[in-house]
Amino acid sequence: MKRLLIVLALAGCHEEAVEPAPAPSVPTTTATTPPEKKPVKRTVETRVPFGGPAGNLLVDGDFEVSISFEGSGEQLAWIALTESGGESYLRGETGGLCKSGLSCGVLEPGVLLYGRGTAAKDAAMDASIYMKPPAGKGCAIADIELVHCNFSGTAAALSATSAEPAADGWCQYTASIDPQSQGICMLITSKLAQGETALVDRATVIAQGSQSSQSSQSGQSQTTKMTLVPGTRRQKLASLSDRLRKRMPF
Repeated sequence: MKRLLIVLALAGCHEEAVEPAPAPSVPTTTATTPPEKKPVKRTVETRVPFGGPAGNLLVDGDFEVSISFEGSGEQLAWIALTESGGESYLRGETGGLCKSGLSCGVLEPGVLLYGRGTAAKDAAMDASIYMKPPAGKGCAIADIELVHCNFSGTAAALSATSAEPAADGWCQYTASIDPQSQGICMLITSKLAQGETALVDRATVIAQGSQSSQSSQSGQSQTTKMTLVPGTRRQKLASLSDRLRKRMPF
């Protein structure tokens, strides 16, 4: 009996062999072709229509309120005149075609654009403007000057920062001038050929040291003095001054 119990005990201690569970099957993956890229139909941008940047000494630097139409005679911040002595009308474009804001001006052949402003008497000023030339053209499409609004015969030229447009198609023109005791206006003389047009936008004259001035962030930029223009050019400026006074009696 004792021997039988020992045999049964040993039998109970025997390990039962257990078959391992099969490993889970790994799902097979198939290569998929990426979706075909389709051309972009539209893009969405956020634009500020309030005439920035703050501190701009030009009345309407972003052309938001200066676009005129044939037959109109408003006294606007930007005025378009023909070099031959007649009046013109400042055409405009809107939306994503412009550099900033909701509208911008169109420069045409044989046209002068005159933008009114004021001056920072106790500070040098940084001036800038952007133009988008016709396709295939460089940045030499206009002469751009800062002049005294009363046409004293002195001027300072803005120069293109590059001979060719930037990647977005726009050219920037800049100048820095010493403090002035008279109001500063901007004069643009088109050099475009017949049939060509260019966009004009984001014109600024900013007092150096102000929050909006580029020089306030990178140190004072080198300034230039407004100089007396040659006699023939001075006569043209005087004639232009007379035309503007007749157009703007107030």
